Amino acid sequence: MHPLIRLLPPLSLAMLLIACSPATDDGPGTDGTPSAAATPVAADADAPGSAIPTIEEAEATAPAVSDDRIPAPFHGAFDESAASCASASEARLVISAEELRFHESVGRVERVEIPADNEITVRLAMEGEGEQWQASERYALSADGSELYDRGQEPAFVRVRCR
Repeated sequence: MHPLIRLLPPLSLAMLLIACSPATDDGPGTDGTPSAAATPVAADADAPGSAIPTIEEAEATAPAVSDDRIPAPFHGAFDESAASCASASEARLVISAEELRFHESVGRVERVEIPADNEITVRLAMEGEGEQWQASERYALSADGSELYDRGQEPAFVRVRCR
């Protein structure tokens, strides 16, 4: 065996460590100019995903956040069927601006996000049966507001608006 063969594993490890270690930038070069690592590079505007959005674009694509209140179109009582509305089943859900009332629990609204028309995501402080917990629920209304879709379940659980 050639004597240099024995040096290959340690040399390979050393090269790997050097290649994987983070680069350091000790500030400006010795002549007072910024080093290459400190020089900003402009993003290629034509590259996908590289464009930096304007404030207006960012606000337009970010979910709108309500004033911690559920929008009025979602208010009301919903149940699993029109027949259930008369006697209130275990699927009954009553929504107001500040809370969601389920069969055996109540959720106080902490935050409401509106990612799309007729859709909300609600962060709740829940309480029921002697327990307290945090929950996040996603709901969507049908175009005419007669059905409420629970988007937290697959497939979505559908409740009808009680009249």
